[in-house]
Amino acid sequence: MGAIKRHKQYNDFINLCEMKMNEAPAIFPVTHKFAPGLYRREMFIPKGGFLSSKVHLEEHFFEVIMGCIDVMTEDGVVRYLAPADGVSKKGTRKLGFALEDTVFVTYHTNADNCQDITKLEKRLFKVYKNPLLNKKMEVIK
Repeated sequence: MGAIKRHKQYNDFINLCEMKMNEAPAIFPVTHKFAPGLYRREMFIPKGGFLSSKVHLEEHFFEVIMGCIDVMTEDGVVRYLAPADGVSKKGTRKLGFALEDTVFVTYHTNADNCQDITKLEKRLFKVYKNPLLNKKMEVIK
């Protein structure tokens, strides 16, 4: 299967999942922490939590520090059982399902030490406009 067709099918699948998720949206708390040149985001996802990401604009590290989560990418589904880590590639959009209460942490460069979350999110993520919904998806990154 060609890469473009696979990419379209992958996004179509996530679009359908987001449409169903939008019927009863879940908001997962995000904790923001800072160190010189570094921005850390920590999210708690309860067992059974289902989420999709915005499009990642930069490559960055992530860790699963508690729990177990299945993450779907264009390359397939990967199960992360804490402790686990990986790299999110630039341009990716993901889907996740927590099999246990899970804590997911991402690490981002922050050269100017900005602590304005709105500005940081604009640098790091692009909101994906799901054509199956009437509004932009405001989903967890």
